[in-house]
Amino acid sequence: MLLHNLISRVAGQSGELSGEKIALILRGVILIVLFTIIFVVAYRRYFWHSKESRNLFYWSTGLLFLVVVSKYAIFHFFKGYIPDHLFFYALPSPKVKSFGWFILPCIIFIIFLKYRQKILNLPTKKFLLALWATFVSFAVSVATTREGIYSIYERFSRVYWEYTGNLPLVKTIGSFLHDYTMLNSQLIGHTTTHPPGYTIILYSLQQLFQVKFLGLAILVVMLGGLAIIPVYYFLKQWASEEEARKSLQFFIFLPSFVLLGATSMDVTLVLSAWLALATLFIGWKKSAWLALVGGVCAGFALFSNFLFLLFAPVLLYFAYQARRQVNETQGALVRIFVSLVGFIGFFIFLYLTTGYSIIENFYVAQIANHYAVASNFVSVRMYMVYLLASLTDFIIYSGIPVWLIIIKNGWSNNHTIVKVGFATVVLFLLVGVFQGETGRLWLFLLPLFVLFNSRKNDSGETGQEINLLSLLFFNTIILQTLFYTYW
Repeated sequence: MLLHNLISRVAGQSGELSGEKIALILRGVILIVLFTIIFVVAYRRYFWHSKESRNLFYWSTGLLFLVVVSKYAIFHFFKGYIPDHLFFYALPSPKVKSFGWFILPCIIFIIFLKYRQKILNLPTKKFLLALWATFVSFAVSVATTREGIYSIYERFSRVYWEYTGNLPLVKTIGSFLHDYTMLNSQLIGHTTTHPPGYTIILYSLQQLFQVKFLGLAILVVMLGGLAIIPVYYFLKQWASEEEARKSLQFFIFLPSFVLLGATSMDVTLVLSAWLALATLFIGWKKSAWLALVGGVCAGFALFSNFLFLLFAPVLLYFAYQARRQVNETQGALVRIFVSLVGFIGFFIFLYLTTGYSIIENFYVAQIANHYAVASNFVSVRMYMVYLLASLTDFIIYSGIPVWLIIIKNGWSNNHTIVKVGFATVVLFLLVGVFQGETGRLWLFLLPLFVLFNSRKNDSGETGQEINLLSLLFFNTIILQTLFYTYW
């Protein structure tokens, strides 16, 4: 009975547990503890000579341990939706399917570290291909640690809630878009509050490759991983080639990009949003044609998720910077106008060819959202609850070690883009747009936080690279195996 109660507490559960479930929890806890011991020993062996690395280890693992203990304590002693979600969105649930699935992401990460320097020195196309392959294989392998192959496509199998449930409604893309607002009451779960972009992506992949849930899930990870391409070219506009490449290696191992990128359609928004942002910014500086393409890409990003609207202030800032960085102000303004033509033209084309209206869709989605979700502003208490939940959600999922470095660098020493990221996060929090399981919705902000300054450690080498990657890897595995990040 004592062992049963102990396991119930560790699992964040109460009541009767079957023998099979107890065995599963015990196996998971043992493997997680063993993994932690091996990681600590390895970190001490390779990074302990640097005081900066030691401090980063103490703070990041200490805070992660505090997160785990706090989350499990809240989940066990305080029941209900608000307590469960007050301190970042995830459900305590220690689980590891088997040693084989558990060791796979470890092998992939070690291989990357072994060849990391060679990858960083590759020609651009091969470099991006290597990072993309690393991200896809690592994200998929991390997803398998909990329940094997099933974990890869689990969220797609929940057709009563996920976008895959809309696929039977799509006879043709044109007819689906034409009837989309009228179909709102027939749409699945939370898709009623969103535009049709994600459903169209899934339908197109299904028709093109003739795959089921597992194939769709892997294709979505592969598609979302392509975001590294526009992010790379965007970062090059603000930093050197070396800085952009080093920043991108951190990006593919950020816990939220790995965990939620492999369990959410919102990973495709990272691609569409940053394809728009990169082409717009570069186009505004150099090419009217690229600015036009950027406007169309921005239209598709909004067509995927209305959340892209909140990037408007960021786009205004990029427009200001583009205008500052070119010699001919008039030419920059013309290119900005051209991008607006592309953006508006995208939706006019959809309306003329299918009858789909983004404005009508937004209105219907707002009504659906009103009935589905209570306002964050119903009381000061609820506003603060969701603000705290969303803030801890973003910080924990995006990587505690990264935030420690950003905080240590201080406001003046951080890159301009990081400051833009700070301002954007504050905007998102203040407008109270986030409520519910929102870790996935933060995904498309991540590229704003990877261009932090790289400094020298006390042994004279460039610091905060391999040791930081290792700590991000550790954070990712711990979050994945101790918590159920079901989005």
